Amino acid sequence: MKKKLTIFLLLLSFLGVFFLFDTTQSVDLKNQVVEQIKEGADTAGLGNPTSPQIIIVEVLKIALGVVGSIFLALVVYGGFVYVNSRGDEEQVKKAQKIIVGSIIGLTIILLSYSVTLFVGTQATGQKVNIQ
Repeated sequence: MKKKLTIFLLLLSFLGVFFLFDTTQSVDLKNQVVEQIKEGADTAGLGNPTSPQIIIVEVLKIALGVVGSIFLALVVYGGFVYVNSRGDEEQVKKAQKIIVGSIIGLTIILLSYSVTLFVGTQATGQKVNIQ
């Protein structure tokens, strides 16, 4: 009876130590996985949350770039129409309207740029770089 009790206690101690190490290893594994996920998110630029003000400023930067590209395309198109008018008064007037309209559009774009810069600076509390 004493021999069986000794074997049972040794077996119980062995299994207890085995499960104790298994638990610490699984906690360590969990911490390693969480750290790897955090490092991957930081590398991808997803680790730090971005405030809504910064997102709005980024969207406005993209929109201003698209509108600026449209302005450039209109000026090139107006110049093309002007060069190919060959003295036709109607085509020259059409080209001038296109170029004047695109210059007015550029003025509006520059004004919106300054308003965006001002509002972005006021909203975020720091100088906003829209380039």
